[in-house]
Amino acid sequence: MIETIEVLREMNRDGLRKVPHNAPLSFIRRRWEAYGFCRNKGV
Repeated sequence: MIETIEVLREMNRDGLRKVPHNAPLSFIRRRWEAYGFCRNKGV
């Protein structure tokens, strides 16, 4: 979860809107995959 927070901080600092492909996704539950999260392909 800490890695995720760091990614969000970097996105905010740099003004980015798209989540990087290497963003940690291990904390996301499977039921949310239908909303744009795919464990094999990223966000």
